[in-house]
Amino acid sequence: MSSRGLLHSICTTLPRYIAKQDIIFSSVGIDKLFTYPYFFMPQVALDRALGQTLINEASAVLTTRTYQKYVAEHLAKNLDNIDAYIAISGSGFKGGKFMIDHGKAYCFDRGSTEITHQLNVMQMLHDQLRLPCRKVAGWLIENETKEASIATAITVPSSYCKQTFIDKGFSSAKIHVIPYGVNLTEFYRDQCLKSTSRNQLIFCGQFSIRKGAHVLVDYFGKSPYNGIRLSVVGSVNPNISKLFGDTSIANIDFHGVVPRSRVRFYMQQAKALILPSFEEGLALVMLQALACGVPIIASIQSGATEYIRDGYNGFILEDISTQAIDQAIRRLYSQTDEEEEAMSENCLASVNDIGGWDSYGQHWVDLINKIT
Repeated sequence: MSSRGLLHSICTTLPRYIAKQDIIFSSVGIDKLFTYPYFFMPQVALDRALGQTLINEASAVLTTRTYQKYVAEHLAKNLDNIDAYIAISGSGFKGGKFMIDHGKAYCFDRGSTEITHQLNVMQMLHDQLRLPCRKVAGWLIENETKEASIATAITVPSSYCKQTFIDKGFSSAKIHVIPYGVNLTEFYRDQCLKSTSRNQLIFCGQFSIRKGAHVLVDYFGKSPYNGIRLSVVGSVNPNISKLFGDTSIANIDFHGVVPRSRVRFYMQQAKALILPSFEEGLALVMLQALACGVPIIASIQSGATEYIRDGYNGFILEDISTQAIDQAIRRLYSQTDEEEEAMSENCLASVNDIGGWDSYGQHWVDLINKIT
């Protein structure tokens, strides 16, 4: 929006000094950046110190209420110069309602599946594994539901996400799929980094039960096909330690959180990226891997069908189980060198078809023009 001269302002709960360090905010003029961190930063501190408590939930509600009021007042002051308001889910009801009431557009942007669907999936997983599931304040759930109901448009990153809204009774015509882009200057294929053995797969992101980490531990911790190993790049959710003890698990190498430049290095060392998520909007790491020429093994619930064609640039897990993972891995390793190279080329072709973040921005411009 900024590069097209269409951005009026950005409101954020981040402090200005932190926001300006972000690659997105840093490209926006300081006069367009409006910050309201007064309740959000204490909330983050409480969350880290206390974990899930009633105090934290009350803090989250207070942060949301006050931030919504701040944004609504900002919109009121600048109404004549703003045609559309895009808000991340959970933050936009007051401002969105104000815009709707004044004949303007409000986009409810949700990066994950519909909130009650998401919470039901998480509750089911935690119940199956006999783990406590973090509760979300009822007010926050009701707030998101109202946002989606009044919005001019609901935007989601994948068709899978869209279906979860349709299943909850929202009109298909109101829901617009805008898949993410990828920074091709950060992620690209480098043959010099390509490992000769490629006897490993990679997982990128938070290693959590939401992303199927427990299924991966079950598979790789026993006797994985061909003795392959799994590299985990990212943080490890505490629930994994509760289930399996420390992170010394057979056939899995934990590298922790690394700079983005190192993520590309680990991707290039792997035969494929694996992501058996139970619930997700659209995992950006899939695009990053494709840009490196690395095929994907992923569940439908990860949003993979937005990018991945089974057998062309990766493999789709029809169900999330050790059996399905084993079958996909066997298909991957049954390829000849020529077939492997062809799949890598297909990965690169897929990224070229999708385009970078500029293409993502154009999709937004097209939608805004349509609804205004």
